[in-house]
Amino acid sequence: MARGVSLSRPCRQAPHARPVVGSGGAVTHLPGERLFGALREALSRRPPRFDHSRVRRGVLEAAADRTSPQRRTRGSRFALAAIGLAAALAVTISLLGPSATTFRVAEHSGRVGEVLEAESSRALAVSFSEGTQVSLRAGSRGRVSRLDAHGARIELERGTVAADVVHRPGSSWTFSAGPFEVHVLGTQLEVAWDPGAEQFELKVARGAVRVRGPVIQGGQELRSGQICRVDLKRQVMELGKESAAGDRNARGRPGPEPVAVPSASAPADATGSALPVPVPSTGEAVEAAKPSWLLLAQVGKPREAVAAADRAGLGVIYGSASAESLLELARAARLAGRQDIERAALLACRKRAPGQAAAAQAAYLLGRASSPREAAAWFAAYLQDQPRGLLAREASGRLLESHVAAKDHAGAVRAASQYLATYPSGPHAAMARQVLGVGDGDK
Repeated sequence: MARGVSLSRPCRQAPHARPVVGSGGAVTHLPGERLFGALREALSRRPPRFDHSRVRRGVLEAAADRTSPQRRTRGSRFALAAIGLAAALAVTISLLGPSATTFRVAEHSGRVGEVLEAESSRALAVSFSEGTQVSLRAGSRGRVSRLDAHGARIELERGTVAADVVHRPGSSWTFSAGPFEVHVLGTQLEVAWDPGAEQFELKVARGAVRVRGPVIQGGQELRSGQICRVDLKRQVMELGKESAAGDRNARGRPGPEPVAVPSASAPADATGSALPVPVPSTGEAVEAAKPSWLLLAQVGKPREAVAAADRAGLGVIYGSASAESLLELARAARLAGRQDIERAALLACRKRAPGQAAAAQAAYLLGRASSPREAAAWFAAYLQDQPRGLLAREASGRLLESHVAAKDHAGAVRAASQYLATYPSGPHAAMARQVLGVGDGDK
């Protein structure tokens, strides 16, 4: 409400606006007072989304009473003036700007930065006050890292997040998944990220989005019915429309219809057109050579995969499996709730491929599964191995979080300074400035 305007009491009450004592002693206000009452209610009970129809209905009902033939008096000019004032104030209310957005996780109030982790057997619902609905699918993990009157930023660490975003003028919604960012207006979408396999997937059911990230040159716009997949290990992007429900890929998900998409890794022919990127063969001989636990992990059966690995001998697997296979085992163990096997597989991966990308990724995953002080050491190890790796920004932010959680002030100051020097507009920039005591105006 504009400063200096009070509707708690009219400055001068018209003679016809006196309260009347009705039967039983109840006080009834005549229409002039009812008109101001409708406005007082609108101002005192303004919801996050202004209800124009309710205010308009209340004002018009009061005005109709006031100007009806039975009640028309010499004060009709006052009624018309009051109606004009009501309309002006209603417009003013609607222009005051959007209310602060809040959110709830299941039945509890949510907090920015709080880790959100869905159980392995069911999804976790996140509801925003302006109407946007988000669902973390079973086994997924993420957080709301930014929240303001225009929208939010949701970071997906692993798994799948589905969202139905309400379109409003000036809205700003972002979903990040590893090194990928999806910028949204009003849409229904699904984002998936598998850090172990380094695979990203985006589906748009309604509306439009723009996604940026590795392999995607200059960003890619997706509209209703389109799907985008990126495999960082193969440096391949697939873009197309979802095919029939029966056509599913090796992970049990619908596959996109193939569309030629040029990427940085795609060779060009003499005309400059992108040639198809070769896809590794997955013939029967190759599949037969894979151990059963690995096949089960790759088709999305984590509990069965862990059980099969246990039967095959975990010690043998830790000593002989490839670094990539050990990452698959760690992922399956995490989803199956076997943190002991997850940790052992990641440590074995570090030993198997020192200095390689897989070992660095194992360090990052160990950091996510460790106590704050130990986590800081693992995130630092990732950054030492891969200072410009795909997860470098996330590892830098997690390193800062870990030092703060461990109450290591000196470590937090070092991590905050490094983070702001490298990612001044990153999702952990606000935390870094808070640690350093630097305001937004001092960036």
